[in-house]
Amino acid sequence: MIICVGFECYRCIAEWVGDLEALKPQSVRLIIIASVITGLLLVSVIILALFRSRLQYNKKLFISANTSRPYLSTDLCQRFSLTQIRVATRDFDQNLIIGRGGFGKVYKGCIDGGATHVAVKRLNPTSKQGEQEFLTEIEMLSKLRHKHLVSLIGYCDEKGEMILIYEYMPRGTLRDHLHYRDTKGTNNNQVLSWNQRLMICLGSARGLEYLHGGTQQLIIHRDVKSTNILLDDKWTAKVSDFGLSKVGPASDTGVGHVSTIVKGSFGYLDPEYYQRGQLTEKSDVYSFGVMLFEVLCARPAVELNLPYVRACYTKGILYTLVDPTLTGQITPECLSKFGEIAELCIRANRDERPSMRDVVWSLEFMLTLQQTAENTSDGSPMVELIISSNATGGGENGDSRISFREYVCESRAVGVNTQGSTVAGNTAVTNSHMEVKSGSVFSEIFDLRAR
Repeated sequence: MIICVGFECYRCIAEWVGDLEALKPQSVRLIIIASVITGLLLVSVIILALFRSRLQYNKKLFISANTSRPYLSTDLCQRFSLTQIRVATRDFDQNLIIGRGGFGKVYKGCIDGGATHVAVKRLNPTSKQGEQEFLTEIEMLSKLRHKHLVSLIGYCDEKGEMILIYEYMPRGTLRDHLHYRDTKGTNNNQVLSWNQRLMICLGSARGLEYLHGGTQQLIIHRDVKSTNILLDDKWTAKVSDFGLSKVGPASDTGVGHVSTIVKGSFGYLDPEYYQRGQLTEKSDVYSFGVMLFEVLCARPAVELNLPYVRACYTKGILYTLVDPTLTGQITPECLSKFGEIAELCIRANRDERPSMRDVVWSLEFMLTLQQTAENTSDGSPMVELIISSNATGGGENGDSRISFREYVCESRAVGVNTQGSTVAGNTAVTNSHMEVKSGSVFSEIFDLRAR
């Protein structure tokens, strides 16, 4: 490079003089020396510029790793020092770990001199989730306040750490109480009753409804699943983990989706979003529908065979998939409505899915049905069961579909007393899974092999 610059300068000067050969040898040497010096100066300037740029970049990294981020305002929520976090978690004591996720480990901690319990989520440096998710969580939760959304208390961003501090939810996650057995088969968490599951689903739906329509801008959670539904000491459900959340399109733009890279959790991911990369609030609805079936069947989402589950609902044999611990607790009409709204949520075409407002209304109606049946005080054990042939709803073999119109049963302290129930008429329905006869109860599972 230097030689080229030198010869270029030499040629230009020679042409300016008029004749290269006319120059004296001493002049030629001076020209070459000047050219080399000019080239060295140019190279030095370039190297200095690159070095200065790199120095500024390293300075920014050092500031980011050792001091607070200047673009995080303390107006959003409380900023904790790393020293405070270490005190709160006993220097990240492994015995205080209450959860693990894609972001990192979650510790139980105490602040305000031990008066307040908190959940401390610490970023794992090797995690695929990083600074953007950390900032999104702070930005989202600091602006949102709702009974069914987990509250963000503060954050810490010192010395390369990215830590989030939430209100402590002593009951853990919804998943903890659905898949309550460990590999040794022992019970680790309380088994949820049907009423508790309905209340948790309803609370979660209300939280999502608030995100979709109760804020100034539509917010799409993008990671609805049972591990992101937390439970407080009164079993109130709260939606958590907003690291993947997106602000939806404004209503006046005419665009009904957000084009973004696909993120979410396997088993809950909206297939239409996965195929097109177009995110809408109906993607949350799909994930919520998967979670409804997970609540009903007590199976992890990755183990749910959704086409088979849908087929069971269509044939009227959804009861064959119900969690055995719910035996005798679900009224037939409540189960029918529950399957109906869950099946609508997981429709492949997002336009066929209900809104979260519709889901909330349906769950409220189901809860009313369930509680009305349980609180019946006239002592009547009558169950009215109507079985009608449905050509469109039947299976490949023309199976009849069971439709329940009314369900009234005796109430009892721990659930529905179905032992004395009778069926109007002596009608029987036979299919490949079970036989329903007079006196049987729909919510009981007769053949556990169907699970």
